[in-house]
Amino acid sequence: MFPCLGMLARQVLSVPVSTVAVEREFSAGGNILTDYRSCLNAESLETLVCNQDWLLARRWAQESSYQLESEHYMNATTD
Repeated sequence: MFPCLGMLARQVLSVPVSTVAVEREFSAGGNILTDYRSCLNAESLETLVCNQDWLLARRWAQESSYQLESEHYMNATTD
């Protein structure tokens, strides 16, 4: 309905998913991972799992809706 407002909200209200160490960007030595950067706390893990469930449920609902519409169309054309 409001594409510009939606795009602005995504840019302003988005939460970064990961952090990048400055040393990694400017170092030829490879990745530098600390214990802090290489693990997820319980709240972050729960958030990721819930988001995955929601996305999969949404995809399943869309596929089911498409299948029902297809079946309805096929039944209407054969009658």
